[in-house]
Amino acid sequence: MKKWLIISLIIGLSIGVYIWIKSKQTEFQAPELLSIDSINCIAVNPEAIDFTAVVKMANHANLDVQLINTEIKISNKQYTVGKVSQTNIQDIKAQSVFSVPIKFSIDPINLSLAQGVSGLLSAALGEQKSIPVHFSGYTSIKWQGVVIKIPIETDQNLTW
Repeated sequence: MKKWLIISLIIGLSIGVYIWIKSKQTEFQAPELLSIDSINCIAVNPEAIDFTAVVKMANHANLDVQLINTEIKISNKQYTVGKVSQTNIQDIKAQSVFSVPIKFSIDPINLSLAQGVSGLLSAALGEQKSIPVHFSGYTSIKWQGVVIKIPIETDQNLTW
């Protein structure tokens, strides 16, 4: 009889501890991309066209996280015309919208390949240029010592 009492006490205590631990844990929700805004051309050179932009994301979790870095490939059609690779150490508050400023350069040679003859003609005429690009990559965050990559996939127009 004592043996069964001790076994049931251990099982009951184990179940109670398990339920208590589960009730204290919050389910992690990864931040999500809202938009890429404020895309501005800051310099046009024969070697590169420089831009700045702001990636807006939302942290829906009830936990603070830390932003580590951002890696984004910028492409037009099948050609890669630019890349973002930067470290942004930033603390992100729970239940907040946050911004990640980025800088990137577009390679005019790759852009000419992507735009073809029409792109070369518009460049020769000196018109204001606007091209559709696809941003593809991720931003990394650290949550409780674990690094999580949040995907970034969106289409935008670059104007200069």
